[in-house]
Amino acid sequence: MATKDQSELYACTFPECNASFATQGQLKRHKKSTPEHDYCGICDEDFEDDQAFLIHKIESTKHIVCPMCSKDFRSEEGQQLHIKQVSVNRYTYLVIVALTSSRPMRQNKIFDVSAAAKSSSVPVD
Repeated sequence: MATKDQSELYACTFPECNASFATQGQLKRHKKSTPEHDYCGICDEDFEDDQAFLIHKIESTKHIVCPMCSKDFRSEEGQQLHIKQVSVNRYTYLVIVALTSSRPMRQNKIFDVSAAAKSSSVPVD
């Protein structure tokens, strides 16, 4: 059985990781499954640390993520419901909404602040 030449292997791009793989798919699986690697499989990018990875996910239009716990979501509606449910109070919710509203959105459906205020137990001034 023939073995691959070292020059044909896909080396891990993270510092201090000496792993090499026969295919690019195996390399990506390695990066995604290794807790020490902060890797975005969607964008195929490496990050220095978990904070840089979280900032990437918050700022990217390819990701919908909770900026408090970094949980990923399939929809902005799911993200906003999660944020509202885990927020300490309405103010925290509105701050997070403001931070995550950089991408184009259907404002009346997703970020209806008046609806949030009506359902909140915190009085609105």
